[in-house]
Amino acid sequence: MLRYSEVTADGREAVFTGVEPANPPVEALAAYAGSYVCPDLRVRYTLVVRDGRLVVRRRMEDLVLDPTVDDAFNAGAFFDIVFVRDGRGDVSGFDIFSERIRHLRFYRDA
Repeated sequence: MLRYSEVTADGREAVFTGVEPANPPVEALAAYAGSYVCPDLRVRYTLVVRDGRLVVRRRMEDLVLDPTVDDAFNAGAFFDIVFVRDGRGDVSGFDIFSERIRHLRFYRDA
């Protein structure tokens, strides 16, 4: 397993270890499919499972999401998505991260 450590400015050791990449089965991807809305932007994204992959449907062109770690996916150079779950363990939304965006929340639309 990959391990990296460094000493921080205040003298503490920060240790980072690698994780296995996620490889969710097609059945598990269905839990992420659905309609999500961001009230701040008044934007709606629809996620579907197509050809065994999770896809964001958009007007211009669809984005294929590649799994990275549990509950997280990458949309190439565009952004990363990290799904959030409620107290029952059901997917309730996701956060988008990119170079200039952090924690932009989309809520699952019932």
